[in-house]
Amino acid sequence: MRTTGRLIRATQGAIAVEFVIAFMPMALTFFTFTQLGFAYTAGIVMRHAAVVTARYASVTQGKCMPGSPSSDLPAAAKAALGPWSSKIEVQSVEASYKGGGPYDPLPATLRFAYTCNVPLGKNIVCNGGKLQKEVRVTLPHHGAPYSHACE
Repeated sequence: MRTTGRLIRATQGAIAVEFVIAFMPMALTFFTFTQLGFAYTAGIVMRHAAVVTARYASVTQGKCMPGSPSSDLPAAAKAALGPWSSKIEVQSVEASYKGGGPYDPLPATLRFAYTCNVPLGKNIVCNGGKLQKEVRVTLPHHGAPYSHACE
């Protein structure tokens, strides 16, 4: 019985127990905010890639352009991702010029998957793995306004 009473009154190791109790919520908060920062930055990079891809489509698609460069659109999006291309996957790219005026709008829709990789944070921010995002941009078609452009 004397040993039980002595264990109850002992204060050795109390700081270690307090640290263990406080560490997990602090670490979880830190990793979650870190993953949120990476996810936000990835969203900015995805938007940039969508604008670059729409720009590429606006100068390469049209009635005066030979062939169909739409197969190059995913490669343009991947190149625009730069160093983020190892973490962001280009799932699909849709951009089509309907014809009409030289400055008619050219809508582009790109779908991306961002792979989250921060421990603990990916479980909260990205549901444990990937974050799906669809980006839509519309740029004017950069065609030629004069009639002999296609000759």
